[in-house]
Amino acid sequence: MKINVLKFKLFVIYLFVGLISPLYISSKEVNNFSNKNDTTNILNTDYFKIYKTSSYLIGPGDVLNISVSPFNPELNTLAAVSPEGTIILPRLNEIYVKDLTVDELNNLLDQAYISYIKFPEVKTYIKEFRNVKVSVNGEVSNPGIYNLKGFYNIKFSKNNTSSLNSNIFNSNDLILSEIDNETSITANRFQLGENSYVFPTLIDAIRSAGGITEYSDLSKVEIIRKDTITNKGGKKKAILNLSRTINEGEFDQNIRIYDGDIIFVSKLNEPSYGNLSKAIKTRINPNSIKVIVSGRVNEPGALTLPLSATLNDALLVAGGPKILKGKLNFVRFNTDGTLDKRKISYSKRAKRGSFKNPLLKNNDLIFVDSSFISSSAEVINEITEPLKGLVSIYGLYKIFEED
Repeated sequence: MKINVLKFKLFVIYLFVGLISPLYISSKEVNNFSNKNDTTNILNTDYFKIYKTSSYLIGPGDVLNISVSPFNPELNTLAAVSPEGTIILPRLNEIYVKDLTVDELNNLLDQAYISYIKFPEVKTYIKEFRNVKVSVNGEVSNPGIYNLKGFYNIKFSKNNTSSLNSNIFNSNDLILSEIDNETSITANRFQLGENSYVFPTLIDAIRSAGGITEYSDLSKVEIIRKDTITNKGGKKKAILNLSRTINEGEFDQNIRIYDGDIIFVSKLNEPSYGNLSKAIKTRINPNSIKVIVSGRVNEPGALTLPLSATLNDALLVAGGPKILKGKLNFVRFNTDGTLDKRKISYSKRAKRGSFKNPLLKNNDLIFVDSSFISSSAEVINEITEPLKGLVSIYGLYKIFEED
């Protein structure tokens, strides 16, 4: 009897476990599924604070709209940053603001105005942005320092057909959207209601330098930027991969550039003409170049050619070389300061991109030499030109024969 009771208890336990286990597993799976779709664990109101910090440094040329306190409107002012980096404010007179962020300036002004009013609540907005001056170096067509400006993206309503002026924009509507991260995307748009101010980006900077070359390594674009005073100043550096932009159409690495940024495009060991073609399609590079062809060609001068043009193409557009000609002189000023100078024998069948028929770049020079025969003919022509019409060819022969 005891054995039967024991068996019965074991049977009940087995039955209970058998019935409950599937329910437990299903419940666990449902919980896991709901957790994957429940964003409350990863998304909360802290998300709103992501865009709070700005690394934009105030500098000469910026125009600041400064509100000191809603209870003291007489202290509100519109101040332009002088070339010395200063602004003039009520009560405080001239103060130095260069290289401060908006947040840093607000904090300092709160401290400064506490001596004059009880509850300062300074809010600063940048009404007008200065141009962005950057240095673009490395493997680009025209390295150097470039001055870039953003632009206003205006949407006019049917009731607003007036011309563009400063009254259209209310600086109190400005909301700066930026992720302050060295390697993540930085928003390049400053919203003004329905309108917006668009800042220049990394691609804009490379485009201003004439675009990339066949040796540009877009997977390693280095950018060096001045850091904020709060972060102890100095410089910060990031390596960006723009090859994703031309290959996949992803623009997350095309960050907004800041005044004073230093950009360096790395160099490949071997040329990549595929990248060059894609750079044209994505408008990083211009689709045409300008070269100069002179010497013994039928139509010498400055030519505008497609970016994929070769030396032979340039000669063809220049009317072709004359029958009596010498060597071709090809000259190119490289981005690293060196000179590529070649003396080439003309060949119609030279392979495109070869030494004798190179792919051309902006500002290449081509000069077709005179041959010995053409030179002799030109000398004779110069001597006989003044005598033409005065004596016959036979007469000229007799003149030289007598000598």
